[in-house]
Amino acid sequence: MYGKIFDSIYDGTLYGHWEAIVTMQQLIVLATPDGLVDMTPQAMSARTSIPLEIILKGLDVLSKPDPYTRTPGEDGKRIVLIDDHRPWGWRLVNHGKYMRLRDMKEKREADRRRIAEKRNKNSYVAIESQMSQMSPTHTHTQTNTQKEHVEGSRKNGAHHERVDDSPIVETLPILGGSFEVHQSLVAELEPLCPAVDIPVTLREMKLWLVGNPSRMKTRKGVRRFISGWLTREQQKWDATQGRH
Repeated sequence: MYGKIFDSIYDGTLYGHWEAIVTMQQLIVLATPDGLVDMTPQAMSARTSIPLEIILKGLDVLSKPDPYTRTPGEDGKRIVLIDDHRPWGWRLVNHGKYMRLRDMKEKREADRRRIAEKRNKNSYVAIESQMSQMSPTHTHTQTNTQKEHVEGSRKNGAHHERVDDSPIVETLPILGGSFEVHQSLVAELEPLCPAVDIPVTLREMKLWLVGNPSRMKTRKGVRRFISGWLTREQQKWDATQGRH
């Protein structure tokens, strides 16, 4: 069986009765979902490898009234006999209380994980969306022909996409060329990853790509590569701050 053992077991009136603490731990593990341990002390000893004399001392303390108990009922006894007509088999008095506390704690932990996963997913989606909206000037170096075409379009009054003339922060190697990341894009990404030094992180990405040529990204795949890396760095910082 499985039972949650709370550290409050060390802080209560069992202090100084280590046999009782050890025995109570075994009872919690052996108890049924209803908090019953229908076993003799000899069977408990054989099952847990705890010496019988320790089990007997522990059961004696746990069966006695405790006027200083923090939980009323049964005169403060931790365990009571299942059947008064036999000297073995016990019910854990506060089993229901601590199982409810366990369930509440597990629910809070599950909720925390669910919220963290949702927040991380939203963060990744936001960065991925920002990357997908990048103009072509963010993603590659224009050739002279392309530049001439743009200039010609300007003269002719034709519609064209705005050329990003902000400084290039980093150039990442990709399959068949390079991927330019301009300052304008960094400025757009910084609010999404406030704890990440994006220029430094871009250099780390470049070093990784140079050192792993067999895993070089395509022009399309590098966007996901950047967004995933930035998301993970932000999540690491959030974890150190206890943010979930």
